[in-house]
Amino acid sequence: VTLAAGETLPVPAGFRTSVPTSIRLGGLLLFPAGAGRSVLVRAVVLDTALTTFHDEVHAVAPGGVETSVPGHWSPHVTLARRVRDEDLPRAVAALRAVPLPETLDVGGVRHWDGETRTITPLAFTSI
Repeated sequence: VTLAAGETLPVPAGFRTSVPTSIRLGGLLLFPAGAGRSVLVRAVVLDTALTTFHDEVHAVAPGGVETSVPGHWSPHVTLARRVRDEDLPRAVAALRAVPLPETLDVGGVRHWDGETRTITPLAFTSI
């Protein structure tokens, strides 16, 4: 789940609030991915813990793109990118055949730098 996205986000030094230990999945969604293609995702339900943590991330790493800032964020788990429209029925059928659990454990938080392709671990949960 992407909490913040942007070209020049600083690596947060720490968080005042606790990292949520789990997230609850919502419904299946499609995001546009070009002509005749979609990104297939499951929504993540915003609860108090996740909303508070998201706000904290933006307090220590300001400057994210509009779709990742509080009030405009659509948290989700990406299942498949650039799925052709004609393949969507098969993709949905596959998801029905092997459904995801309603709740997922959070293992931690990391900072991904796409330019250098480096991952910086920031926090771990105690699951």
